[in-house]
Amino acid sequence: MTTAWPAALGAKTRRITLHGLAVAALAFVLFGICFYFLALGSNYYLTPVADRPAHALHHEMRPAGRLGISFGVFSAALFAAIFCYPLRKKWSWLRNLGTTRHWLDFHIVMGLAAPLAVALHSAFKFGGLAGMAFWIMLAVVASGVVGRYLYAQIPRSRRDAEMSLVEMEGMRQELSESLQAQSLIAEAVWRPMVAPLHRDEALQSRPRAAAAR
Repeated sequence: MTTAWPAALGAKTRRITLHGLAVAALAFVLFGICFYFLALGSNYYLTPVADRPAHALHHEMRPAGRLGISFGVFSAALFAAIFCYPLRKKWSWLRNLGTTRHWLDFHIVMGLAAPLAVALHSAFKFGGLAGMAFWIMLAVVASGVVGRYLYAQIPRSRRDAEMSLVEMEGMRQELSESLQAQSLIAEAVWRPMVAPLHRDEALQSRPRAAAAR
């Protein structure tokens, strides 16, 4: 029992990489800045909007104040960096820098920090057209989080591919047994339909399908 612990721990331990440290450092800096000023101005942000002009921090933290404008510039810089990810698909010199997965990690961190920076810029006032744009941005961020989760579920290793083939073989076997039990179609008819198609057969069938069109 005790000898199984090191093996189990070793299987779950992820190797620390320079990329992982860079992503963690970026997240620490971005969210550290946002949460620091969020805590600093929490009393101001919790004050009703009508009473904020009398607050001591209003001159600094209002959208047109020094801190508000600073977070506006900060948000614009984040959005410019975020759009480098889709531009990478069009600019070849960006495609040569790192891998898609590495770019996606930085893209996600900045995409999560951008709404918080925008909220600090607006002093958490989300009315009118600007407020609508903010909620749309949150919806886009939420869809990105879901997309990243689905992206992580795609099998990429050889072992995952082998497991997928095993599952497909199991489904094929279940379908064969179901058709055989129903006895509605002659076995000579349905057996070729569920038979696995080999690579050479698939390559030979492509020209035939094209000629039929």
